[in-house]
Amino acid sequence: MLDQEPLDIVVVATPNHLHYPMTMAALDAGKHVICDKPLALNVSQAQDMLDRAEAMRRKHLVPFVWRFLPAAAYVKEFIASGFLGQLFHVNVRYFNLGWGDVYGPMRWHFDRDMAGSGALGNIGSHALHLLQWWFGDIEQICALLGTAVKERIWPDGTPASVQVDDHAALLGKIAGGASVVFNASMVSLVARNFLQIDMFGSDGSLVFSDDWGTEDAALGRIYAMRRNEHVPAKVPIPERLTGEFLDMPDYHTPFRSCFSRMTAEFVDAIRQDRPAKPSFADGVQVQKVLDAALKSATEKKWISC
Repeated sequence: MLDQEPLDIVVVATPNHLHYPMTMAALDAGKHVICDKPLALNVSQAQDMLDRAEAMRRKHLVPFVWRFLPAAAYVKEFIASGFLGQLFHVNVRYFNLGWGDVYGPMRWHFDRDMAGSGALGNIGSHALHLLQWWFGDIEQICALLGTAVKERIWPDGTPASVQVDDHAALLGKIAGGASVVFNASMVSLVARNFLQIDMFGSDGSLVFSDDWGTEDAALGRIYAMRRNEHVPAKVPIPERLTGEFLDMPDYHTPFRSCFSRMTAEFVDAIRQDRPAKPSFADGVQVQKVLDAALKSATEKKWISC
């Protein structure tokens, strides 16, 4: 394909073990690359991908799609304004129904050689990126990884043992000293996707949530509370951040407008010759936490990221 087609952009949306060789081949062919998350199987591969992209002067992006949700963008503005004051602690819950059935068929996502990790990398990487985008690097991690459904069936009827986590629990420390409690699961009976991040500081608190069982899933929700107030209040998201999200609701694919904005970000970065965000550098930072979590779960101790 790279030899025969006059491509500008290559999107690598394959099983995780193919991210590294495909991305490197595309970069060597002079293409701009969007590579799915997690960026690689380990931080060494991820760093090589970033270094090659920079050396080839190619644009690069990791589709951490939650970043383009209007509520997530507005939370970023709240935090930047100093609304929280000194950050005390954060609680993350990301629950996912997998592919519609907790006992669904075996997929590459549950194979260690192809996926690297399960819930940790598949959905946990999204929430980890939001934390790093909002607050900075996660410095230390302690992880407990579990597999609730230990056997699944390949589509051809062949049985297989699940080799990765289908739920993950993490404790972490953010740069600056705030603590994080983090829970991710691909075997939760929820409406396809449920993400909630609670943030508590000296001057205020914020709750970011997105539940695909609600009509405002394409926007997300924010609740905020300041010192001396009695209850959190729902915060309206300004129209400048919603735009086309209000014109094209899609309750089956709430991320449709997010994907449109993400695509526009990448194309604009190429046309304007500027870095695209989130980039492979952001993917590397998430990969550091994933690697540390896998090591922590194996060695049963705190690990620096």
